[in-house]
Amino acid sequence: RPTALAKILGVYRIGYKNSQNNTEKKLDLLVMENLFYGRKMAQVFDLKGSLRNRNVKTDLGKESCEVVLLDENLLKLVHDNPLYIRSHCKAILRAAILSDAHFLSSHLIIDYSLLVGRDDATDELVVGII
Repeated sequence: RPTALAKILGVYRIGYKNSQNNTEKKLDLLVMENLFYGRKMAQVFDLKGSLRNRNVKTDLGKESCEVVLLDENLLKLVHDNPLYIRSHCKAILRAAILSDAHFLSSHLIIDYSLLVGRDDATDELVVGII
């Protein structure tokens, strides 16, 4: 069964004590694979499937790859420059997302995103659920 879930490499709890005021802190960390390792993404989108407050105003002075864009930004992009995805790739991605969403909801996980990167060098979209 296809999946778009990013691999979880480890879950850690880090504890430390401040020697000056004797307070203790704990921090939980989840380490995941870097979906974009070894690639230079032209654009990155964090998609939630919502249009409410899902737009980032881009600064003309910054490279678009420096800012993580949102759902509305993607809609504006594809309106002017459509993204072409082969039908069999679309079917596999759709099946993976539906299966992964069912898996996550069955474990009461409701806050996740589809991370999408556009790699101009290879003309590929890199996707993963985080």
